[in-house]
Amino acid sequence: MSVYDQYTNSLQQMSGKSQSWNWTCDMLEAFPPPPPPPSSFLVTKPSSCSQGELLPKKDNCSSYFLCDYNYELQEKQCEIGKVFSPTRKQCVQKYGLQDDCSQVFKPSPCNPGEFLPKKENCSSYFLCGYDSELQEKQCQIGKVFSPTRKQCVPKHGLQDDCSQVSTISLCEPGKKYSDANNCNLYYLCRFGVRVRRICPSGQHYSVGLESCVIAYSNYDDCIIS
Repeated sequence: MSVYDQYTNSLQQMSGKSQSWNWTCDMLEAFPPPPPPPSSFLVTKPSSCSQGELLPKKDNCSSYFLCDYNYELQEKQCEIGKVFSPTRKQCVQKYGLQDDCSQVFKPSPCNPGEFLPKKENCSSYFLCGYDSELQEKQCQIGKVFSPTRKQCVPKHGLQDDCSQVSTISLCEPGKKYSDANNCNLYYLCRFGVRVRRICPSGQHYSVGLESCVIAYSNYDDCIIS
C-alpha cells in the first residue's frame, strides 16, 4: 500500500464517511497530502580525496590525513617513535630503513661535510655537520672564504672571489628552483647562490610541493621543457 493510500484510509477512519469523489476532494482540500518522497536519497558531493585514502601531511612526518566517507580529511597521529611513510602509506619506525618522509618532504638544507659561504661576511663560512645543521666557522686572519673553491684563501688575492658572490644576489635565499632538463635535479638558493641538489633514486622534484616525490606518482608534476 502506498503512502497516499495510507493517508486517505486514515482520513476515512477519522471522518467515518465512505469514500466518494466529492468526499476525497473536500478532504484533500482541507488536509493536503504529504509531498512525495525524493527519487533518490543519495547526495553527490565533490571529493578532493578517495574514501579511505591516506595522505601525508607536509612538514610534519609524525602526522597524516585519512579521507573519511564524507570525503573530508581527518588528521591522524602516528605512534611515538614512528613517522608516516608517503610511499608505503603507513607509519614506520623513525629513522628506520623505511623512513622516507625526510627525503620526500624535508630535504636537508645542506649535505654533511659541505662548506657554504656566509653572505656579506667573507671571513666566515658554514660547515654542514652530520646532523645537516650549519655550523659557523672563521677563516684565519688575512684570509677570506672562496665560494667557488670551498676554502679560505688570501684576502684580495687572485683566488678571492668572495665579493663577487656575496654582494650580488643571484637568487632568493631559501628558494628552490626546478631543473628544466632533468626531473631528478633541483636547486636550493644558499646565500644568493643556486646549489644543485639531486633527488633520491626513483624520485622527481615537484614544483608544487617543493620537494622530491615518487616518480610518476600523483604528486609528480615535473614537466621537461
